[in-house]
Amino acid sequence: MLSRRLWKFPQVRTLRGGSLLEALVALSVLAIGALGLTMMQAATVRVQGEAQMRAQAALFADEIIARMRLADPATVRTAYKTGGSGFLTWLNSGPRASAGGLPSADATVTFDAPGRPVGSVEVRILWLARAEKLPGASVTTVTSKSLHQHVTVTAIDG
Repeated sequence: MLSRRLWKFPQVRTLRGGSLLEALVALSVLAIGALGLTMMQAATVRVQGEAQMRAQAALFADEIIARMRLADPATVRTAYKTGGSGFLTWLNSGPRASAGGLPSADATVTFDAPGRPVGSVEVRILWLARAEKLPGASVTTVTSKSLHQHVTVTAIDG
């Protein structure tokens, strides 16, 4: 028969502070999770703002196209080409407006652009992302990542 001593487990020293260590690990996991949620919320807000600006640019493009369709067909190309009187009125009241415009907006209107069908117009609107705009920065001093554009091509003749 085996002695009783063989059946006994070796005596293990009791660890002190084990619960404290477990609590610290749990707290660090919780902190990392909260940081991830905060970063995800910030990204969601940024993407939502960019989507709102893209929708706004599409509305501005639709607005100038509607103005062109209502204008006199004999003068529409001169009035609404880039730099024309109708173009400048639209640009300053729409994309560049201080209330409701796009940040640092610029636009071009090209009739019969190369590679486009005859009788078409291309409206290109450029703007800077609000979050990436630095005070005093211009379009030429920012990175291409912060420069956004919307292009609409449609037929206005016939």
